[in-house]
Amino acid sequence: MTRYASAVTDEDAFVAEVLRLHQRYAEEVVEAFNICPWARRAREEGEWERPVLLQRDLAIEPSLEVIRGLEADPRATVVAIVIYPRLAVGPRAFDEFAARVRAADQARHGGRPVYVAATFHPDYVLSDRSPAAAVPWFRRSPDPSIQLIRHAVIEEARGGGHGKFFFDLSSHSMDELRERLEKRSVTDTITVDNHALLDGGRDRIAAIYRDILADRDRSYARFGG
Repeated sequence: MTRYASAVTDEDAFVAEVLRLHQRYAEEVVEAFNICPWARRAREEGEWERPVLLQRDLAIEPSLEVIRGLEADPRATVVAIVIYPRLAVGPRAFDEFAARVRAADQARHGGRPVYVAATFHPDYVLSDRSPAAAVPWFRRSPDPSIQLIRHAVIEEARGGGHGKFFFDLSSHSMDELRERLEKRSVTDTITVDNHALLDGGRDRIAAIYRDILADRDRSYARFGG
């Protein structure tokens, strides 16, 4: 993955490009292939936020500040995608960073956080040995990102059961989602459905990913990267 070590000459323009590229991923991959519940609805109804953090280190406080801000916001944002375009770390280091964010946030709430988190990284690789092993490949967002979703929404969708959403967003309404999940957990449904995409859609999805990442590299190069 190309790294962007130089200073950005126009920070606002850079952030706008970060958001544009993430939107390409959301629309062309997540929504187009119906990968996960609620993506289109959350975007179109303004139920998501996309904070961009321009830190270059692995300090967790900026992320915790974002979470505190979401919790305090009376709009009760359902989904937030925290994007880290300048964080030049590989998947393992980013996952460890996200785990530290989760642990600190859970500690604030005595183990019952308001938001639960999942990681996304452009360098996740494909392993199709099982549906669960293939999940990270669908999480190849243009930049390292942490998805946050309100715990209460997950509980409502899964009827108080256990499990973890992969990417808690789509065009399905809550009623449609409940019907779809009648015989399977949220986790099992999303994981199995996405794995089935590999049979006929792997090459198409891979081509879209390549185009988005090439777009990212061209775009960020204009800002000195």
